[in-house]
Amino acid sequence: MSLLSRVLNDKNKLFWVLHLGGWLAYATVNFLSGLIHEKTAEYIVPTLGYTLLGFCLSLALRYLYRLLWYRSWLVIIGAAIPALFLAAMIFSSLQTLIYISVYPTDWKIDSFNDYLVNLPLALYLMLAWSGLYFGIKYYRMMQRQSEKALKASAMAHEAQVKMLRYQLNPHFLFNTLNAISTLILEGSDNTANAMVSRLSSFLRHSLYQHPAHKVSLKKELEALNLYLSIEKIRFPERLQVTQDIAESARGALVPSMILQPLIENAVKYAVAPREEGGHITIRALTHGGQLFLSVCDDGPGCDPDVLNRNEERNGTAGNGVGLRNSRDRLWVLYGKEAGVELRRLQPQGLCVTLNLPYEQGSADVAEHGDRG
Repeated sequence: MSLLSRVLNDKNKLFWVLHLGGWLAYATVNFLSGLIHEKTAEYIVPTLGYTLLGFCLSLALRYLYRLLWYRSWLVIIGAAIPALFLAAMIFSSLQTLIYISVYPTDWKIDSFNDYLVNLPLALYLMLAWSGLYFGIKYYRMMQRQSEKALKASAMAHEAQVKMLRYQLNPHFLFNTLNAISTLILEGSDNTANAMVSRLSSFLRHSLYQHPAHKVSLKKELEALNLYLSIEKIRFPERLQVTQDIAESARGALVPSMILQPLIENAVKYAVAPREEGGHITIRALTHGGQLFLSVCDDGPGCDPDVLNRNEERNGTAGNGVGLRNSRDRLWVLYGKEAGVELRRLQPQGLCVTLNLPYEQGSADVAEHGDRG
């Protein structure tokens, strides 16, 4: 962190820098003004006296203002105004005393009022210092509140992303454990054991992915292949998968496990119910600063308009939590810059396309940010 950053982030250091700098500027202007009015170099003596006097009086005002800061504005104003007048009177009278001690022949004192000849200027000086003090202090308070609000918003945003991401785990586990239970009941212990082993690998992989971070599409596909290896145990001959991934898309950053629920839906509705199984195609390409991810199947499909209407009405549809979760995650992460498109294929099938901003970044940070 630079010296300037350390000063700006430390309120005490910032005060002393501004306080010293302000009164040094006052001393410089006062001395130059004296030289313009034909004072000699010895005018530096009263100038330093005025400066030290103002420095101490304004410092006393600071401690008073700190005591008043958390009180109501009526209390602050009611106490600050008399304090300002008192400080200005002290400054004006001692300023006059310092001046006549250096230039005794320039000024004749007949009454106490003569000591207050500079009272308007002194009052203006103390008032300007107080205005700057309250202005900077209020600005810093608003800045801290804004930072807290932004931090709270970021934490809420991350919590929402985590919730949506973790929502997939029980959904996926239920389906997989149900399949394992069926295999055991059918006496396919070896197959069930292989599925448990691959499920363990998949879950271990998913635990390393921070739910609020993004991963490269290459890593996302590796996780997807772990999932597909589980499904291929269930449907060894019936599940066919093709991947058509543009080289430019492999390094793109995507939300972790964004494709898995779409693949799960395709397996559930296009492969599992059909004796002949089905074919799933995964595509990824980039165009115009956008990344397009598609999961298409040759199953019975459905009317995309009906699916969208059902989802808007009751939060679920033929594709269950998967499609809704994908929509919500993209909305939370990208807003209007991302979306989900459903398209019916001919002669049959359904294609779900995710479009999101094309981003590239540090894969290590995006993929392993939660390990340390």
